[in-house]
Amino acid sequence: MKNEVCWTFEGVIKPGKLEDLYELLEEFVQVTKKEEKVLNYEFWINAEKTTVYVHERFVDCDGAIAHVHNAGFLLPRLAECMEIQPLHILGNMSPEGKEMFGAMGAGFTEYVNGL
Repeated sequence: MKNEVCWTFEGVIKPGKLEDLYELLEEFVQVTKKEEKVLNYEFWINAEKTTVYVHERFVDCDGAIAHVHNAGFLLPRLAECMEIQPLHILGNMSPEGKEMFGAMGAGFTEYVNGL
């Protein structure tokens, strides 16, 4: 059974908010790089600079929860910069994780099989 938890989401950048978003993403990276259980933390943007794609991966559910406790204070500012689409969590979440991320409208999956 895999313990890793990851998610992807995307958001449409609000008009006039691109530079604010770039600055905020740098803040997210600076805050997150101190976390011990983060494996991947990546932001991507399309060629038109209208949509941001986010990929985050953690050692386990506890790492994902710790990330929200650590960096969650920045989420309201993220919502000011882009229209955030629902989060899709890949991995087995604890009841605490399901409650926390469910409150944010996240969808959940469970690992079935793979390499």
